[in-house]
Amino acid sequence: MDNKVANQSRGERHLRRALSSRHVQMLAFGGVIGVGLFYGATVSVRLAVLP
Repeated sequence: MDNKVANQSRGERHLRRALSSRHVQMLAFGGVIGVGLFYGATVSVRLAVLP
Protein backbone atom coordinates (compact mmCIF):
# COMPACT_ATOMS: atom_id res chain seq x y z
CA MET A 1 0.00 0.00 0.00
CA ASP A 2 1.23 3.48 -0.81
CA ASN A 3 2.48 5.47 2.19
CA LYS A 4 0.27 8.45 1.30
CA VAL A 5 -2.84 6.27 1.18
CA ALA A 6 -1.87 4.58 4.42
CA ASN A 7 -1.48 7.95 6.16
CA GLN A 8 -4.85 9.16 4.88
CA SER A 9 -6.58 6.00 6.03
CA ARG A 10 -5.32 6.65 9.56
CA GLY A 11 -6.78 10.16 9.53
CA GLU A 12 -3.49 11.98 8.92
CA ARG A 13 -4.26 14.27 6.03
CA HIS A 14 -1.75 16.88 4.98
CA LEU A 15 -2.46 19.77 2.68
CA ARG A 16 0.20 21.14 0.41
CA ARG A 17 0.69 24.87 0.83
CA ALA A 18 2.09 26.26 -2.36
CA LEU A 19 1.17 28.95 -4.84
CA SER A 20 2.22 28.60 -8.42
CA SER A 21 3.01 31.64 -10.53
CA ARG A 22 -0.38 31.22 -12.20
CA HIS A 23 -2.15 31.50 -8.84
CA VAL A 24 -0.25 34.70 -8.02
CA GLN A 25 -1.14 36.15 -11.43
CA MET A 26 -4.83 35.38 -10.92
CA LEU A 27 -4.75 37.04 -7.48
CA ALA A 28 -3.14 40.12 -9.02
CA PHE A 29 -5.71 40.27 -11.84
CA GLY A 30 -8.53 39.93 -9.32
CA GLY A 31 -7.09 42.77 -7.26
CA VAL A 32 -6.83 45.04 -10.29
CA ILE A 33 -10.39 44.25 -11.37
CA GLY A 34 -11.68 44.83 -7.83
CA VAL A 35 -9.95 48.19 -7.53
CA GLY A 36 -11.30 49.21 -10.94
CA LEU A 37 -14.86 48.32 -9.93
CA PHE A 38 -14.51 50.17 -6.63
CA TYR A 39 -13.09 53.25 -8.34
CA GLY A 40 -15.79 53.19 -11.02
CA ALA A 41 -18.53 52.92 -8.41
CA THR A 42 -17.04 55.85 -6.48
CA VAL A 43 -17.04 58.06 -9.55
CA SER A 44 -20.64 57.07 -10.37
CA VAL A 45 -21.83 57.83 -6.85
CA ARG A 46 -20.03 61.17 -6.85
CA LEU A 47 -21.70 62.14 -10.15
CA ALA A 48 -25.12 61.07 -8.84
CA VAL A 49 -24.77 63.05 -5.58
CA LEU A 50 -23.29 66.28 -6.91
CA PRO A 51 -25.65 68.60 -8.79
